Amino acid sequence: MIIKYMNRYIEPDEKDQLQIPKVIILCLSFIWNQIACCEDNAAKFVKMGGVYLILDVVKAGCLPVQLVALGALIDLCESTQCIPYLITWRKHGQGIQSLLLQVFRDENELLDVRTDENGIISNSLHPLVGMTQFYETYCMCQKHVGNAAIGDMFISCRPKIYSLLQILNHKQKETVEIANEFYKVYGEELSLKDQVTYVLADNYLALKLGEEWKEIEQDFKKMNMRPILLDAKILKDMSEVTDKWGKDVQQMQKDVVKKHHMKQHQKEQILYKTMRESRLSDAWESLCEMKYIARCSERLFRITSNFNIQAQINRSLQVDQSHGQMHRTFPSNISISCMQNQHITIRHEAHEEMSRTTKPIMVSPTLSETSVPDEDTNYLQGEYPVEGHLKCSSHVSEETRANRS
Repeated sequence: MIIKYMNRYIEPDEKDQLQIPKVIILCLSFIWNQIACCEDNAAKFVKMGGVYLILDVVKAGCLPVQLVALGALIDLCESTQCIPYLITWRKHGQGIQSLLLQVFRDENELLDVRTDENGIISNSLHPLVGMTQFYETYCMCQKHVGNAAIGDMFISCRPKIYSLLQILNHKQKETVEIANEFYKVYGEELSLKDQVTYVLADNYLALKLGEEWKEIEQDFKKMNMRPILLDAKILKDMSEVTDKWGKDVQQMQKDVVKKHHMKQHQKEQILYKTMRESRLSDAWESLCEMKYIARCSERLFRITSNFNIQAQINRSLQVDQSHGQMHRTFPSNISISCMQNQHITIRHEAHEEMSRTTKPIMVSPTLSETSVPDEDTNYLQGEYPVEGHLKCSSHVSEETRANRS
């Protein structure tokens, strides 16, 4: 029944009402208190895919749901048979480490832990302290109401994520390596934000212990008490160690970002080097030359090219009458066969024939009151040299003047 409800919670039906987180929290609490503590029940639950369902609930649920689910998952991971299911979980291309680090970042944002766009801590003196914990610890007007650092761990997913990472990378490391030899899915390259967050999550316990020493020092100030010299020296030394640890974690995160950028730069340089060595421009010119030779020498290519040109022209001449009169144009990519290096020879006789021109009639053949009606002008037509033309023109002019006189 628990398995069925968890499947229904992950993939709800359209007719289901709005799901209340209290119900799934009760189911996860039952798994934590009744199933995880019993070895036989835990083995059956794991074989039925319970680990996959818990991780799906962690990805889809809110913070209270994630809190109980991760607690139950830690107790289930005490058994080695849970590890193969844990490292082979995938959801939308996201693995177990990426999921845990995303939950860690989301809680930091919820607690208002100051980080930059890459996840690097902005305040090395208080790398894990949220606004509420800082106010309860360092505000002098706030009375001593308990241990703020320990109280933060009770209602936080971050210590549980730290525990799971320690189980995968240290406590059950041999089991993880044996399982990964068969499945080959664990140890994928994390994103830049995940790598930066992993540095902070891996040092969670040390930074939290440093917060405890600082909180004890602040409690003495709030209660107007002065510790003895030996205790004061211990508090001072531990506070300095905590501050140095925070600066080291911040520097480690910056080194991760710098190393990532250098790796990306190296990949880019390798790509440019490969492009230079491949001589793509020379290969492209050779390909164009081969295509030109094939198009000019092979008859099949010439016929195909001619057919494509005719098809382009025919498509351009088609007019859709529904759109009215259109201006016909030919496509810009039409292939035109240009004729180059052609030597044309013109015969000498043809040049002489072209040099002769048909001259117009100098006297109008139409009748007028001053013209001679019976004058024959046919002999003025035809082809003749320029000198003959001048002679005939002067002769006609003299006869015309004589007749008129």
